[in-house]
Amino acid sequence: MRGIAMMWNWAEFKGDVGATVFLPYTTEGLSYLVSAVSGSPSRVRVLLDDATTLSKLSGERFDLIVTDPPYRDDVPYAELSDFYYVWLKRALSNVEDSILKPRFYPEAFFECIDERCISFTEIRTQWERFAPLEISVNLGRAEFFRKVSGVDVGSDRDFMEKLSRAFRRMVNLLDDNGVIITYYAHTDPSAWEALIEAGWRRAGLRVTAAYVIATESEQRVTARGKVALDSSVVVVWRKGTGNVGLVHDVERKALEESLRKVGDAIKLREVSLDINLFLRSLSAVLSTFTSYSKLVPEVGTNELVKKAFSLGLKGLVEGVYRYAGLERPLDPYASTYLALKLITRTIVEDSRSRRRTEVSLKRGRVDRTFASLLGVFSGVNVDNLILSKILARGKEDLELLEPEPESLTESAIKRALEVLLQEKGLDPSRPQTFRTSVDFLHYLELKAIQLTSEQFKKLVEELQIKNPRVLEGVDLAKALYSVLPDYDPEKICCRRILQHLGLLHFGGLR
Repeated sequence: MRGIAMMWNWAEFKGDVGATVFLPYTTEGLSYLVSAVSGSPSRVRVLLDDATTLSKLSGERFDLIVTDPPYRDDVPYAELSDFYYVWLKRALSNVEDSILKPRFYPEAFFECIDERCISFTEIRTQWERFAPLEISVNLGRAEFFRKVSGVDVGSDRDFMEKLSRAFRRMVNLLDDNGVIITYYAHTDPSAWEALIEAGWRRAGLRVTAAYVIATESEQRVTARGKVALDSSVVVVWRKGTGNVGLVHDVERKALEESLRKVGDAIKLREVSLDINLFLRSLSAVLSTFTSYSKLVPEVGTNELVKKAFSLGLKGLVEGVYRYAGLERPLDPYASTYLALKLITRTIVEDSRSRRRTEVSLKRGRVDRTFASLLGVFSGVNVDNLILSKILARGKEDLELLEPEPESLTESAIKRALEVLLQEKGLDPSRPQTFRTSVDFLHYLELKAIQLTSEQFKKLVEELQIKNPRVLEGVDLAKALYSVLPDYDPEKICCRRILQHLGLLHFGGLR
C-alpha cells in the first residue's frame, strides 16, 4: 500500500511549455488506458486497497495476478510525496464553510465512517495514515514509530510479515490453476530472502519459471554513476505440489540451469554483460530451488539464499570461462576478480547528450555483504581479498583494485597500470614473486603496452619457468576479453596480450 501515486509536470519559466510538451504525454497515456479498458471483455475496476487484506476483492477468484512487490529498502513514498498529497487533497475535494469535504477519490483523503462517506474525518497527512501500511524497510521510519507509538513499522520484521500476508492473500484469491507473476530487481541477499520466505515458504507457492527482462529506464536518476540494474527478474509462481528434492541433486540441477542461461545470454547478448548477467544466473538457481515444496535435509531460507548466490556466482564465472574456451577453471582469485569486474561495472550517462555509456573509468565498488558471498563461492574470504590487494577498504564499501585511467589513450592506461602495480606493492622487476594470477594479469597488461610481440612472447616463456601462475594470468585475460566491452581499459589491454601471443584470429579467440 503506497497511498496515492501521482506526478505533476509544469514549467515555471514558460507557461505554454506545459500545454505543448507535457499535456500530449498525459492525453496519450489516458487514451491508451481508455482504449485498453474499452476493448477488454472483462470488468475493469480501479481500487485503492491494502495489499495485505484486499478487502474489496472478497469472494473473487483470479486466473492471473501480476504485481511488482516493493524492493525491501524502497523509497519512503508516503513521507516524500506529502507535498503533492496536500495539494491533491485540496484540488480533488469540495470546500464548504472552509472545511474540506469528499468529492473525488474520497478514500485517499478521508476516513469514511459510512459507505457513502456522509460521515467522515479528514486524513491530515499521507505519512500518518499510509506509512504504517507500506511494505518497506526504512530505519528512520521504524525508529520514529517505535518512539512515538510503540508500533513496529518499517523494520525488517515488519516488512517480512506484511509481504507474507500479501502473498497469502493473493494465494487465497488465486484459482487453483492460476498464475502469480512478480517483478523483482535486487542484488541484496536479504531482499531475496524476504521474497522467497514470503512466496515460497509461507504462502506455499512454487516458482515454475523466471525470466530476466529490461524494465528500468537507462536515464533514471537512481542509476546515474552507480552500479545499477536495468533488468528485473520476472518470476512465475503457481500453487505448489508435494515434490521433494535432495539438496545435493537440486544444487547440481541449479548449476546446470545457471550455466545454460549464462551461456545463452552471452552468445545472444540477451542482457548487458554486467550485474544483469549475474541476475540471469541467480534467477536460474532460485527458480530451480523453489520449484520443490521441500528440500532434504531441510534448509532455512537464509541458508538457501546464500547457496543460491554462491551457485549464481559460480554459474556466472564458469559460464564465462566456458564461453572463452578455457580448458581449465580459473583459480579462486581470478574467478573472484572476473565476477567483480562484471558485477561492479557502472552505468554513466552524459548529461548533455543523455546517451548511456556502458562503462565508467572509475573503479568498481561492492559492499561487504556481497563481497562475503563472493568468498563463499570462491573460498577466499574478504580479509584475504584485501590482503591479496584485489579489494581495498573504502569509507563505506570496498573498492576493486583495477586500472583507473583518465582516458582510454595508451599513455593514460600505461600510467594507470604503473600506479596500480605500485599501489599493490608489486615490483615489475621481480614478477617471479607475484602471488596471484590477478597480479600477473596487471603486470602483463603493462608489459603488453611496453614491449613488442617478440619481446612479450619471450618474457612469458621465461616467466613460465619461474612461476607457472603467469599462464593463469593469460587465461584470465582470455576470459575478460571475451565479455568486457570494447571501451573497458582492461579489454584493450587483454586484446594486446592475446595479440602478442598469437591467440586472436580475426578478432576472436583461437
